[in-house]
Amino acid sequence: MRIGRRHQASTMAGTPSDNLSRTGQHQGAIITLKKAIELDNRHFGAWRALAVTYRRLGDTAKATETMQEMLKLEPPDKYRTWAEGALDDT
Repeated sequence: MRIGRRHQASTMAGTPSDNLSRTGQHQGAIITLKKAIELDNRHFGAWRALAVTYRRLGDTAKATETMQEMLKLEPPDKYRTWAEGALDDT
């Protein structure tokens, strides 16, 4: 049985990347999240997690760029509202 790209992206963007980021392994989280986005560029949880990881690194420019890229994809309201609010804080 073949696993779909969306499922693969969800698996990568969930707990594994969050655990990497929370334990200070930010570069590993970034790599994992970028791969998830490559598999499914409409996985808005991955976009958000990537922006948060960049913020944890103190790279507000990359976090801002990530949120702006996500907004171009017209995400559902909960992600759009989050990104717009986060951008207002920068």
